[in-house]
Amino acid sequence: MNHPLIIEISRKIKHPTPLPIAKEILEYCEGDEQKVNEIISRISKDEPWEYIWGYIQFLNHKICLNNDVLIPRWETAELVNIAVSEIKNLSFNFQIIEIGTGSGCIAIAMSKALKKEIIATDINPKALEIAKKNVALNNARVNLIQANLLDFDIETDKPTVIIANLPYIPTQEIPNLEKSVKQYEPKQALDGGHDEGTNYYIRLLDDIERKNLNLYKGFFEIDKKNIKKLKEKIQAYPHNIQKDQANKERFLILG
Repeated sequence: MNHPLIIEISRKIKHPTPLPIAKEILEYCEGDEQKVNEIISRISKDEPWEYIWGYIQFLNHKICLNNDVLIPRWETAELVNIAVSEIKNLSFNFQIIEIGTGSGCIAIAMSKALKKEIIATDINPKALEIAKKNVALNNARVNLIQANLLDFDIETDKPTVIIANLPYIPTQEIPNLEKSVKQYEPKQALDGGHDEGTNYYIRLLDDIERKNLNLYKGFFEIDKKNIKKLKEKIQAYPHNIQKDQANKERFLILG
């Protein structure tokens, strides 16, 4: 049975999974009701619990966070699971690159699942500091590189799998996001630009063409609003759109 205080906390917080979060809060506060009430007050003002705690569990890996990086969502865990299931049995030599790693959660989860080194890039040095901590925390094989998309030395002839959760929210929609997102999470990691939120993905696809990269597979988290614009760029590739658990078109798979 749940501790009575856990039930009470879960009723007071706004979260899609209140009971597990209530347990984390109680553990974090070591049962101190005054501390619990302080945390609940902060959450009631839209401060994300994950930033207060400084950690999140992502596919059974402990990931440390601050507001230099996004809070990983369940959709991103789905993206990882799709990618792992599609490439885990490949018998040839290939490389995996994650673009826009943020906290490093995608690269870490894939490295541990596939027992393979992952190259992970981000343009933001502060995000890479967090990713470096998480790679060490999880003893993962991840090579972190500061780079803008594919602007780094890369083996272009080698079969390549790219995975990315790049900013994909249209600029004009940023003011309409929940307060907990727009006030606390890094805008740089959310704002996909005015062109239907596709600026970064279009630039990534341009980089792939410019470098003549041997792209075997691409796994990209997107929004339904991105699809029409992106389809103009991906006609040269076999591709499909997969839905997430909420039945929303969420994942663009190339190759």
